[in-house]
Amino acid sequence: MNRRKQGDVSWYLPNRKRPFAYSTIAEADTIAILLEEFGDLRAVVSANRILSQQERIIIQTFIDNGVYKPIVR
Repeated sequence: MNRRKQGDVSWYLPNRKRPFAYSTIAEADTIAILLEEFGDLRAVVSANRILSQQERIIIQTFIDNGVYKPIVR
């Protein structure tokens, strides 16, 4: 079976085997920089930063699952 690549970066919730989203490297870098700057994803959302739709989906999924300081590699 030939798997189609869905994105450059796969996003996983802790203790889950399957990714919940895919993004570009640039989107992953943006999330990593904002997380380093604000220290918590809830602060990123409340700061009303300009984010792509995919970045918002990734951040909101982490928040909805109680993960406020994910490890972004």
